[in-house]
Amino acid sequence: MKRAVRYSVILGTILLTWIYSHGVELSFKISGGLSLLSPNDLNLTLSDWAERQKRTAEHQPNWNFTSGKTPELKQAFDFEGEIIFSFHPRLAASLGIGFFYGEVNPENTEQLIQKVLGEFSQIQPRKISATPLTLSLYYFLPLSNKLRIYARGGSGIIWTKYIEREGSKRNEPDRNYSYSIVQNVSTNSPILSGSLGIQFKAESGFSFFVECSALRARVKNLQGQVEGGENGTMYYFEEYDPDLDFWQAKNRILSEKPSGEYFRSVRETILDLSGISLKLGIIIGF
Repeated sequence: MKRAVRYSVILGTILLTWIYSHGVELSFKISGGLSLLSPNDLNLTLSDWAERQKRTAEHQPNWNFTSGKTPELKQAFDFEGEIIFSFHPRLAASLGIGFFYGEVNPENTEQLIQKVLGEFSQIQPRKISATPLTLSLYYFLPLSNKLRIYARGGSGIIWTKYIEREGSKRNEPDRNYSYSIVQNVSTNSPILSGSLGIQFKAESGFSFFVECSALRARVKNLQGQVEGGENGTMYYFEEYDPDLDFWQAKNRILSEKPSGEYFRSVRETILDLSGISLKLGIIIGF
């Protein structure tokens, strides 16, 4: 480990020396914003789960569906840091790493059902976190001494983690939920990205920018474990409930691909993190 750190320091020193000796300018870019997305497999399973709660309450005698929402995961927070290597007034390359986070919290999935023993809350929250690493190229077009626009295109890899839970509680006297399903999966996948932005130079070595970005990231091959259950791949499928006459879309971690007359549309789950984001940030020159 110490040897690896020593080699990294040496290589980093050599790289920085080469960069400065060849007139390459360095700058550090920091941004944060909001992404708009529509991960269909997640939203379809959440919608069908909410519909099942309503149908179950209607099917059971002496039960009453009180209220409930049908939420969707539509947005996520997006942060990124980049080292930009400017080797020409209009051209640059960058290495960037980011953090991506979205969730549907328990309160937004709550389904209230009045049962014989009292009122029960059913929830199915979910969280996505991801770390993208990208290599990009920039093209800058000056508009004035302080203002310029730019385009960026790049590719890389994204490490993704997804957690899905299903819980319930009796609202009186219970305070905490009991979770019948906890699924935790992770994987990595290639990505493509592109951006258009406008940069305002406030003073020497310091700039503000506004940027609109597009990301293409269809995350597959999700591997993980059901808490207290089996390991395997997360599959998307529709399962038939003959009592409710209802095909319910689900995401489940299974050691084998499900099959049979009660299953259809079976395939691996896809976390589609593709979307558009609006970012604000600063660029600091060295």
